[in-house]
Amino acid sequence: MATVRGPVGLGRDGISEFGTFAPNVSRMSLHGKGRPRHAFLIINRRRENVMGIEQGTVDITKTFAAPVASVFAAWSEEAAQQAWGDPGPDWQMHFERFRFTVGESDIYRFGPKDGPIYLNENHYLEITPDNRIAYASTLREEGVLTFAGTVVVTFASAEGGTRMRLIEQGLYFDGRDKADDHRAGWRAMLEAMDSYLQQGAHLAGR
Repeated sequence: MATVRGPVGLGRDGISEFGTFAPNVSRMSLHGKGRPRHAFLIINRRRENVMGIEQGTVDITKTFAAPVASVFAAWSEEAAQQAWGDPGPDWQMHFERFRFTVGESDIYRFGPKDGPIYLNENHYLEITPDNRIAYASTLREEGVLTFAGTVVVTFASAEGGTRMRLIEQGLYFDGRDKADDHRAGWRAMLEAMDSYLQQGAHLAGR
């Protein structure tokens, strides 16, 4: 499951000053509505062309003004993930498989139109409803492995809603991926989830 790179300046055709490939999108559109589940994790990737492995951890806690069951459902239901992970007009994304069950996997492809294609696979290790999700995750760019690791998401009732903690531990390969980039990406994606949950609460209150 998983989740924008550090701040960089986008130049002509979405190429950043660091060589990031993000075609036909502006800085505003990158941070606005519409991105696949892991789009934020790859938008600002620096092309360093360095062979090597970085080991890192991402640890984020966020409180949502929504009940635990609703926040958990944002992860467990395909329709919910399609909603808060809407790619928007400049992106394409589709699930090849969605099986939110221990021992099963989600597999989906995504990427900017006319750009590189990314393949994300998440294999579920533990699912405790409304409490915890643990899965092994890999991310590939045009068939090349860029990330492999584990993600654990916990849910707990808090004043005014739900406190969710996400921990990603993994290996980031050959300068194509970085823990700092994933950290920024997860933060952006959780903001997108927050907007989705707020919209759902608004519609339910009508």
